[in-house]
Amino acid sequence: MATLKEKLEQLEAAKHLLVAKHKEPDYLDIMDEISSPSKWAREWIKDSKQKNGRLFRNHRPANASDIPIQFYHRIFETFINLYRIAKYQRGNVNLYLNWHLSCPVHFQMKTIGQMLSDAGSSYFLINEIEIRPEEANIGCQSSRTGERRTDGSIYPKIGRDRVLLVNLEVKPEPGTNGDSYIQNSAYYKEFVIKSRKEKSEFYNKTCLPAFLINLDGPYLSISGAVSVPFMVWDRLTDIFPLDMVTYDHTKADYIARILLALKNSMDILRKYYTSVRESREISTEPLQDNRWFPCINKIDLEEGTATIKYKERHSIYRSLWIVEIQAKNMQEKGLVKYTQKYFKEAHDMCFKLGLAPKLWAINNLQQRWHIVFMEYLEEYQPLHTYDSELFFQTKNIVKNAMKLFHDSGYVHGDLRDENIMIKCENGKIDIKFVDFDWAGREGEAKYPESLNPTINWHPDAGWHKLIKKEHDHHLVDNIYLNIKPDKSSKKQRRLSEWMN
Repeated sequence: MATLKEKLEQLEAAKHLLVAKHKEPDYLDIMDEISSPSKWAREWIKDSKQKNGRLFRNHRPANASDIPIQFYHRIFETFINLYRIAKYQRGNVNLYLNWHLSCPVHFQMKTIGQMLSDAGSSYFLINEIEIRPEEANIGCQSSRTGERRTDGSIYPKIGRDRVLLVNLEVKPEPGTNGDSYIQNSAYYKEFVIKSRKEKSEFYNKTCLPAFLINLDGPYLSISGAVSVPFMVWDRLTDIFPLDMVTYDHTKADYIARILLALKNSMDILRKYYTSVRESREISTEPLQDNRWFPCINKIDLEEGTATIKYKERHSIYRSLWIVEIQAKNMQEKGLVKYTQKYFKEAHDMCFKLGLAPKLWAINNLQQRWHIVFMEYLEEYQPLHTYDSELFFQTKNIVKNAMKLFHDSGYVHGDLRDENIMIKCENGKIDIKFVDFDWAGREGEAKYPESLNPTINWHPDAGWHKLIKKEHDHHLVDNIYLNIKPDKSSKKQRRLSEWMN
């Protein structure tokens, strides 16, 4: 029987195929074997559950991330908007302050569970559902996710199946038996696995959106979770200290606004699940034909608004989806990219030179994110996928193309083999450059903070430093050197080298 380590290695080799074709069983089976939630929280760093891949998109480590969670389900965008603009009565703040002042030195789960329950009838939570702290939930299935007892759950039954609206995880003090955010996300994992095993209609029709309340001593935060099919968790609020509000009413007002927004959002989320049950199909959310796609289904083009129909995820490691775009007098197969930065001018210039796919539109989203819609290079493959004979025939072609781009006054910054697309037809090689996130005019474009120090960048490359032509040459030359680095070159540069 294969060990867990062997299974993880098998998953790493096959995960791109599993996700691209939306086949999730191996993925969830492996998650089901990775320890209990409490053990997760204690041993996350000691025995990383991420291994060499990104099983869990929880920002631990930082590159284990995905697109913001509100792009998968609009309930999280609703929550963010509500707590920023919510109006509330002064009684909301008084209720919160009274609860805080009655807390013991340690913020016990019974206390916060009681606070949330008591608040239900008047301010914060849905009347028909109780939050049950751990002491009270023995034998009470409605307060469990999967088969685990929790510090409190809003876990109503809708039709024959249960849905998780919110889960509470409490640690008496920060650092006590692990991290509440990690353990809470593990409870969500248990809930997803249980939903799949029981063939829940909500598992089959939704991305199972849920809220997570994390409390480490006096430090409170709200997170969101979805399954797409790998699990994505995002903090939706700051981590705010409850022990400061006795003399800081500004913070008390802010927390009251968040709790009120959470109450209203959970009410909306419950109605969403109810509508799924009643209609037997997703009709109130723009999640398209598959529950694992982003919920943004419109894009503004020069010709007007177009509808996005997602077909499949292009890459498990990149925020790219193959789509069909339908608009008046237009139906195109394209590629949608979610990114925080994109330089349209450089992409357009490269397209004019015949060296990039056509760029149709860039739309702004929340939190300074953008959605980019471009031509899908269906007949092209990344440079590294070709055999060695054809691979080395591309060297001069790539270098000449790079020179054309440079001569137009631009630099790329990330000309690795995965961003150079090749098509070979009738003995003729054609290339396209992609991924213009960092590109820009020479003398203006700079490297971001997300520069990966494990990659063999030019020695002068670093955070916020200018991208230069010789840096692009360095990356392209390294593609063709095909020399395995020695042990010393595998060591990461010191963080200070990248920041200075």
